[in-house]
Amino acid sequence: MVERLEDMMGTVLARWAMGSPAAPIATPWQPVLGNDPAVAELRLLALSGQFLATMSERSVPEDLHALPTIPPATQPVVPDALLPSVRRLLGRMDNDMLRDSFVRMLAGRGWCVYPSDWMPKAKEGVPAAYAPWQDWMAAVAAGAPAVPIAPAGPLDAENWDAYGTATRGVAFALLRASDPTAARAVLENRLADARAEERLHLLGLFGHNLSPADIPFLQATAAADRAPKVREMATNLLVRLGYGGEVDETAAELADCFSMQPETPGSDRLVPVPREIRTDAGMKVAAAQVARRRKLFSVVTLNAFAAALHLSEEELIRRVVGRDDHNGLDADLIKMVMKGGSDAIVATLVEAWLATGCAQTSFYVVGCEWMAARVSVAQRLDMARAALVTAGGSFGQALSISQGWEGMDNLMDTPAGRTLLVLPGQEGARLDSTEHTAELLALGVLATPAAARMALAALEQVGLPATDPRLDMLKLNIALEKTGARE
Repeated sequence: MVERLEDMMGTVLARWAMGSPAAPIATPWQPVLGNDPAVAELRLLALSGQFLATMSERSVPEDLHALPTIPPATQPVVPDALLPSVRRLLGRMDNDMLRDSFVRMLAGRGWCVYPSDWMPKAKEGVPAAYAPWQDWMAAVAAGAPAVPIAPAGPLDAENWDAYGTATRGVAFALLRASDPTAARAVLENRLADARAEERLHLLGLFGHNLSPADIPFLQATAAADRAPKVREMATNLLVRLGYGGEVDETAAELADCFSMQPETPGSDRLVPVPREIRTDAGMKVAAAQVARRRKLFSVVTLNAFAAALHLSEEELIRRVVGRDDHNGLDADLIKMVMKGGSDAIVATLVEAWLATGCAQTSFYVVGCEWMAARVSVAQRLDMARAALVTAGGSFGQALSISQGWEGMDNLMDTPAGRTLLVLPGQEGARLDSTEHTAELLALGVLATPAAARMALAALEQVGLPATDPRLDMLKLNIALEKTGARE
């Protein structure tokens, strides 16, 4: 009898879930349900509840286990009054760049999102405040019963194992900024204990505050580390210090892909111009030539390439950046500089790009993946501003450069801002409704609170209703200022 009732209950619950009456199919209990349909359903509900509570037992899956407690982030969660706005906006952000920039903007104002609304991936580049949550994600993936709790003091060789991977990276970055010698000593003692991916990340952080005293450690790492990418990173850091980079066969081959020609007719200034790709032998041969040149760019160092062209690194950059981008030459040079250029050379690259006003060239196309570790927040803002003041520039492009690390002022007094003030459907509009919505989201993340207030007033003045949900990001930006929390 119990088995018959158990089989029946599956159908009863399914019918109720669909909003249908179930009494007609509960044949074993028909004598006590009665003929009134409403009363029958109530009696069936009572009998079903008693049966499930007394005659059945829920089985627990064998792999069920308690997750470790989520540790607190190092910043408070957004105030309850603003959580609905944050949740609505996160739901509208369908690309990672916009979402990550929004998270960084919130962190810059002193707040984290709620963990059930968004949780960073274990290997994702996010503000330092989220490092404990990244360690939690890693612990869950590994099936660990608990998350390491970071010690109160600075990172050293003794407390290395007390940190999770993400919080250890944050602690190492702080140590490298405050005491480069101590940071190097920690890596000399413990770097070999870390996994290859973490070793690569820590070496990237080690690239800040480089000095000649770091050369022996980097030489040892470049010669003996188990992972090719780690050895390559150590070699690139040595090149930044001016060590190595001699002209060899590969550097000479890359230089031979270019000819030095007058910048303009009659000019004494010579610039490297890519040699014509041979197409007479077929498209496959031409594609192979392009691929070979790109491969050479990935293995030749900046100083070796410049020396092979008989130029200094600074001369090379100033004679290439902003000129016609033949087959991605700008992009290849940017990657080369970011890998092996000194901080001064990176600054020269940014300066040269800004001087040309080329907001739409490869510096934007290459994106921030290559710039993230080398370009300062101030340089990012200068580049984002250049993207905005260029005809055809947009708030989305500017945000992809600034990445939300710092707010910007006077955004509406730009070509991008003036384009946004011509609403879709109005005469002269250049954006459709989808583009307009995306631009408003990017504007809201980019703006300082003062710039957000100015933008909100300007948009309402041209006819956008104050209740329009497209203004939610600007309104949240302004509301965050009133909380008074900062990093």
